[in-house]
Amino acid sequence: MTARIPSISDVIRRPCESCGRPRLASTLRQERINRQWSQHHLAAQLRRSANPQERRHLPALPVIQRMIRAWEAGDTTPGEVYERLYCRVFDMAYDDLFIVVFMEVLPGLDGPLLIAEPSPAGTA
Repeated sequence: MTARIPSISDVIRRPCESCGRPRLASTLRQERINRQWSQHHLAAQLRRSANPQERRHLPALPVIQRMIRAWEAGDTTPGEVYERLYCRVFDMAYDDLFIVVFMEVLPGLDGPLLIAEPSPAGTA
């Protein structure tokens, strides 16, 4: 019987062993806490880091804060625009913030198994 390779949805919803939250949610929350930022402060930073074109399409600060709360609870995941903003604000590469989360939950492999597509060069 062949082992099924988990989908991205399977992996990001798989709970973190230490906190019980989905792994991506746990990572986003931990990165914010490591910086000693409130969700309100992160919302302001995300908005501030957006370029003028992106900023025109962002909702008000309280809405972004509610979205952060939902992302950190694992209720939903950030879309592409917010992934880029997170990378800017946390000064992290897309692969380090988002894709590595997916690879680390697949123990027992000789090398990493990429189950998410990397971002196109220069977009993260």
